[in-house]
Order: sequence, then C-alpha cells, then structure tokens
Amino acid sequence: MREGEFVLGGQAVIEGVMMKGEKEFAVAVRGPSGEIVAEVFPITQGRLRSLFGKAFLLRGVVTLVTMLSIGVKALSFSARIAMEEEEEEVPSWVMPLTVAGALLLGVGLFFVLPYGAGVLFSSLTGFEVGSLSFNLFEGVLRAIVFLLYLWSITLFPDVRRVFQYHGAEHKVVNAWESGSPLTTDEVMKHSRFHPRCGTSFIFFVLLVSILVFSLIPSHYSLLAKGGLRILLLPVVAGISYEIIRMSGKRRESSLFRAVAAPGMFFQRFTTFEPEPDMVEVALESFRKISPEGEKPENAFEA
Repeated sequence: MREGEFVLGGQAVIEGVMMKGEKEFAVAVRGPSGEIVAEVFPITQGRLRSLFGKAFLLRGVVTLVTMLSIGVKALSFSARIAMEEEEEEVPSWVMPLTVAGALLLGVGLFFVLPYGAGVLFSSLTGFEVGSLSFNLFEGVLRAIVFLLYLWSITLFPDVRRVFQYHGAEHKVVNAWESGSPLTTDEVMKHSRFHPRCGTSFIFFVLLVSILVFSLIPSHYSLLAKGGLRILLLPVVAGISYEIIRMSGKRRESSLFRAVAAPGMFFQRFTTFEPEPDMVEVALESFRKISPEGEKPENAFEA
C-alpha cells in the first residue's frame, strides 16, 4: 500500500457492516424484511483530530477515539434498523452507555484483574512487582484471559453472527486492496483475516504493554504502579497502532508477516466465514464511501 493512499477500515455491527473512508463512513444493515438499508455519515473533524491526527504515536490514540465515536453511531444505527419491527425503540442513550460499560469491563478484565493476580503471584514467588518476570506473567495471564473471553462469547449465536459480518468486512477490504472485481462471488474467495484488524491491535496492546509497563520504576508503591498502568494505556495504544500500520503496509515482508501472525491467529476467534448475503451488505457499505479516484479500474465489474 502506497503512502498517502486511501486506507479502508470498518467494523461489524448488528446485522451489518460499517465502512470508514477519509471524511465519511457508511453503515449498511440487513433489515428484518431482507432489504439492505444504508446511510452515510460525516466524520467530524474535531480539534484533537486536526492537531494530532497525523502525529507519530499520537495518531494512534486519536484514531482509537475516533473509531470509538464512529462505532457508537454505527451500532446505534444498526440496532435501530435491525430492530425496527420491535414494539419499543431502543433509547439513544443505551448504546453509548453499553459501550462505556464494555470499555470499563475490558480495562478491569484485561488489566486490573491480571495486575491483581500478578501481585498475588509476586507474594508467593518473591518476584518484585514491576520486574520483567512479573510483567511476563501478567502479560501471559492477560492473553489467556483474552482468549477465554473470545472463546466464551462465540458460544452465543448472535455474537457469532456479528463475527460472520466481521469476516465479510475483511473479505471486502482484502478484495479491494488486491484489485479484485467487487462482486459477491469474487469477494467470497478472499481471506477473512486482515493484518489491520482491531483484534490484531488488541493483541499488540497486550504484547507492548509488557515492555512499556516494565519501564515503571520498581520502587513505586503498588497503588502508583497500578495507576500508571492505566495512565500509560494511551502510550501502549499509540505504539500498537504504529506496528499495525506498518504490518498492513508491508504484507509481503517476511518480518512483518511474522509480526502479524499472532494477531491473525486471534482473528480465528473474532471472524467466521460469512454467508454470501452478508458479503452483499458489506459491499453495499463499501460502495457508499468508495473513493472514485483510488479504486482499481475493475472494482465493480459485473
């Protein structure tokens, strides 16, 4: 992928897919009647994005905040369309509150809980809190908790269906980036895995946190060490984003394929092979934000 080239991103939503362009994003959802409903939304150019949107390391944090904001809007839209036949409409405050709760649960489950277990581990083994051995134990435990969490939620049919739409999103991105015709049959031939996936990003957050947290001075109190772990999460996110960005651009490099491999493994839990009608929804979302000057000539061959 060339520097400055349009970078396509997206996520799965309820019975649909969100695709993000440079200045707008589109959400396409399969409604209860079977019809695909799609809408385009502008991406607000906030002050934070305009100041730090292209700054090394900081752009990762800005992108994360932007994607969270877009994700809430996309999920709210998809919930409204997918549940249009329900008797009661979902209140507008439910989705942001749900996402905020999920973020708090994520921090508690993947950072606070492993840290507490690590402190207990150090008291039993004599390893100093904050040492490399402590951080390695904490990092491995964090990865195990993450895997168990992913495995457990795939047992729910509704979640598994969302992960199928996640696979459909990846297939469309892979097809577009490779220059393939964007027809349902052609897109279905592509991989459901992609190195720029948010699942890979989470993996790198888990890995990079081991190194970054090792920089916290060992003589600090347990409370200070725990608090700094939370405060350093933006730094961890920024570094992880840069690694994802590089691995996505250098897919042919053996080094970056090796770097991306563990994250691609994690995607086996968050993406499943989609049905053709799911790919149709993802394609509709993509067509709404496709950059006319950037897409391959054969992109929409019949």
